[in-house]
Amino acid sequence: MFCELDPPIGQSVYGVRPYTWKIGATVICEKVSKVPENALTHWRDDDMNIFCLRPAEPTQAETEEITPIYSSGTSGAVWSIGGIFCKVKSWQRGIEQEKEAIDFVKKRFKDVPLPKVLYAWTEPEYSRSYLILQQMPGIPLERAWSSLSTVQRRKIATQIAGYCDTLATARSDALQTATGCGITDGLLMTPSRKDEPSWKRRTLTPLDLASAEDYLSPLYLGNAFYYYHADLCPSNILVLDGKVSGILDWEHAAFYPRFWIATKPHFSYGFALEGEDTWAWTKLLSQALTERGFIENISGFQHWREKSRNAKLA
Repeated sequence: MFCELDPPIGQSVYGVRPYTWKIGATVICEKVSKVPENALTHWRDDDMNIFCLRPAEPTQAETEEITPIYSSGTSGAVWSIGGIFCKVKSWQRGIEQEKEAIDFVKKRFKDVPLPKVLYAWTEPEYSRSYLILQQMPGIPLERAWSSLSTVQRRKIATQIAGYCDTLATARSDALQTATGCGITDGLLMTPSRKDEPSWKRRTLTPLDLASAEDYLSPLYLGNAFYYYHADLCPSNILVLDGKVSGILDWEHAAFYPRFWIATKPHFSYGFALEGEDTWAWTKLLSQALTERGFIENISGFQHWREKSRNAKLA
């Protein structure tokens, strides 16, 4: 059911005055000449200007609505302000914050190119989370694709498959996030109820192996779950000089069945490219993952999805 948050997610950032923005109900981002004592964090932009986050005063008034650079319907939006990215998502208790996934990977895998988190917080009363990220070098693969050679495209796919292999060395005995929350990958969930508000992000209750086998039957799950980014679409991969320079959007990262690592790209429209060969990235990534020993189960997952849909209609 289409339903906006109150206020809508796209109205989470407002201008207060030049170079000053109010983020949510509690935080101010502003350009300063000196970092104030109550700063929550601070940074410099490309022109060496100093910006900081600080608590907002109760009387701090919003004057100008700022348009996000990206919007994901009623549940998320991204702004570019003060030389950083501000990512706002709908949130409720039981959903892992993206910062926690990034911290998990950063602690264990030093070679994975992660965004730097400057600050993160939640506002439970407004059902949303906030993530402040430093900008990374490179441009999204979807924008760079047409300018890349065949060799460069294959090299990028090989790099991403290598990162998948590295992440998969982290294993769990349950289908869950790194902090034990439910996964948020909608493709592995049964259809939503018609009366569920569109802003509310769904989660699948953490499942141990026996419960996951029952839930995903008749798919073969093996004896463990493997850490996976779960959204390696061309908009979430940054490239520079024909190489991977960054991997964004870790909100769906979790421990998944091994088959899902190579199967997911075939079912998510986010992997599609503009142009004649829409699924060129999916094909290259799938090949690279197969070379790393990840096995697809396209027909098996398709069967499970159809069974889930039919059960919902029954």
